[in-house]
Amino acid sequence: MQLQPIYNDTKFRQKLRFPRLNISTTLTDMDFVIEKSNILFVFGEVKETGKDLAWGQKILYERVIDAINYNPEKRAIFLQVWHHNPPPDDILLEDTVVVKAYSRCGWQSFDPPINTVAFIEYLLEDTIKEENKRRLSLQTEIVMHPV
Repeated sequence: MQLQPIYNDTKFRQKLRFPRLNISTTLTDMDFVIEKSNILFVFGEVKETGKDLAWGQKILYERVIDAINYNPEKRAIFLQVWHHNPPPDDILLEDTVVVKAYSRCGWQSFDPPINTVAFIEYLLEDTIKEENKRRLSLQTEIVMHPV
């Protein structure tokens, strides 16, 4: 999995603030989102080892995953990821592990945890295989039933 470089570290580290947004809810962010061919959507939240998701984050991710998975042509999964790096050290995704995932099957825990990059690469490879099957099926249908 090739990661995109950070071209402007100063801008990357800028904080986004909402001082005048008047809503009665807690704001959150998404640590990472990976999309493949408008079929696979991988969302992830990276926490220090041992920390769990806040209740609001958990509900948000469940709703987003369920909404995408409502379409049978799409697959969405959320990964709860742990890291062990103290601040201000950068967190490298390849040094993290998936401890929980949420998908069509509900919540699943992994003991022992799974390397995050290996998990994502598996999901991407599986999606590419599915995409190739669909293309082959469509090509076969066109050949068998020309318009």
